[in-house]
Amino acid sequence: MIDKLQVDKQATVPKYIEQAKSEYGWEVSDPSYSSLPSIDEDISNILRHDKEFLARTWSFLCEARIVKDHFSAVAKDGHVDRRAFKDDPKNKKVTAWMEAYSKLRGNNIYVCLGSMNELVSKLERKKVVNIDSDLRKRLTALMSQFSGYNDLSFEEAVAYVESIDAVGYRLFEILSLSTIDE
Repeated sequence: MIDKLQVDKQATVPKYIEQAKSEYGWEVSDPSYSSLPSIDEDISNILRHDKEFLARTWSFLCEARIVKDHFSAVAKDGHVDRRAFKDDPKNKKVTAWMEAYSKLRGNNIYVCLGSMNELVSKLERKKVVNIDSDLRKRLTALMSQFSGYNDLSFEEAVAYVESIDAVGYRLFEILSLSTIDE
């Protein structure tokens, strides 16, 4: 797995987005959000050991992008063809960027869902904020739907990650509230 720290954000993001568009004809979206609600200081203190989960969720929402590559048109064969593309040494850097920042990459989705689940579970256990039942239900449904992710069409996959975005944004809204239960 490629670590995001191996990809120099300042130098590579514009470079590889341009390469993906010009050399490969891929469509690359902007990140879903440019900012998120600030986390309340009291809640931040409670989550001080969970900064990795916060960072992974933030990255999915504010850095990851939907990339429609030339493999997306054929879902079943696309996975095999994408793997061959990845394994070609001349594609190493753009592939590292894609692995780190593609919102449609299964591992990135899995990490985001797991991170959100850890944060919500800790807040529920600590009973420090009210996690609305709708958020928990939506997150649980998204996690259960993940097992069928590889069978989704491109459009269905985009709708799925947009649902993850909405749940993630709602989580940050909850984290921004200073409603610590007494």
